[in-house]
Amino acid sequence: MGRKFKYLPEDKIQVAKDYLSGIKSTKEICSELGIRYNSNKGNIVRIWARKYQELREMSFYDKPHNKSYSSRLKIEAVESYLRGEGSKQDICFKYEILSPSILGRWIKKYNSNIELKDYKSKWEVYMAKGRKTSKEERVEIVKYCINNERTYKEAADKYNHILGYRRMTNWINRDKGTSFSKGRVQRIMNLLGIKALIRAKRKKYKGSTSKAIAENVLHREFLATKPNEKWATDVTEFKIPASNKKLYLSAIIDLYDRTIVSYILSNRNNTKLVFDTLDLAIESNPGAKPLVHSDRGFQYTHKLFQKKIQKNKMIQSMSRVGCCLDNAPTEGFWGIIKSEMYYNFRFENEDELRRTIKDYIYFYNNNRYQERFGNLAPMEVRRKAMSSVNPRQYPIPENKRILAYKAMLEEKKKKTA
Repeated sequence: MGRKFKYLPEDKIQVAKDYLSGIKSTKEICSELGIRYNSNKGNIVRIWARKYQELREMSFYDKPHNKSYSSRLKIEAVESYLRGEGSKQDICFKYEILSPSILGRWIKKYNSNIELKDYKSKWEVYMAKGRKTSKEERVEIVKYCINNERTYKEAADKYNHILGYRRMTNWINRDKGTSFSKGRVQRIMNLLGIKALIRAKRKKYKGSTSKAIAENVLHREFLATKPNEKWATDVTEFKIPASNKKLYLSAIIDLYDRTIVSYILSNRNNTKLVFDTLDLAIESNPGAKPLVHSDRGFQYTHKLFQKKIQKNKMIQSMSRVGCCLDNAPTEGFWGIIKSEMYYNFRFENEDELRRTIKDYIYFYNNNRYQERFGNLAPMEVRRKAMSSVNPRQYPIPENKRILAYKAMLEEKKKKTA
């Protein structure tokens, strides 16, 4: 089946013709289509018009889902974008690439020094998906296999239980002249309790003890009323070009003005990296006694880290297991620095990567203006607040997930009360 379009190809073609001929304005076209006019929807009309102008009518019909691209075309498209010859949409039009997201993946690989290879089709990709079977049908299949001497136990015993479902499929199909799929064999083996024993069972990860874990005191209350009231910290990694090494960045963010209070770069993700980051933040903000929130990483549950917190009369807070949104501000900053800096440049060596990270953090603190702060940079907000008795408040826009989480907390309080 082809793709399901919200608007038929013929409608898109007519819209493009009307727009290019000047018969109708973007606003009039949006009104006819039943789209509430705004800059984004108007942009859709212009995209259709440009598509018609450059690629003509056939580009509006079903696109080939398995279109392949040569490595040469990929490199040319990426380098054309990096030279600033147009937006992702422009480059897609020029090289007939189906989607800007495809180009985005190539850019990410190119900047990470991953080779852009020619596409090689695999027959497995084009196999039709089989119909899902019910439990009753699977039981019937098992009985059929047993009654017709196609026993999976036989194969398992013969090969000393070294067969997983893939090799079991190969053995049965060759020995019995059948053509069972791997999925069917896997389901039957699960029902019969047959498992390969060639992989040693891994030890379960033992998490931090309750004594080393702090409570989630922050509770996603990311709004701070003054500088040095709430800090959030975390560690992220960057792949170093032309090597298997990584560069780790540890940073502390002030939740009042989102300033990077301190940061450290290191080739090792160890306790020293986190300890040095906290020491630098304390040194640059003498007398500060904030709430310090982090995840449950081994560095933050370390006794020495907790002693540093207690010594400086700070409060420690930790996210719940698997809840990255509990530390959303730092996760958001990692996304910003990687999308705006790391993925958009090609680094030749570690020194260049370090230098660029430092330059970007300086830019983020001093020159990256934020709408929430009235078009001020984080350091400008911080300097004004530090010199004021009553710092200005900057409300955080409502977030559905955070509101749902707070509602859940209220319900828990009512139940325990």
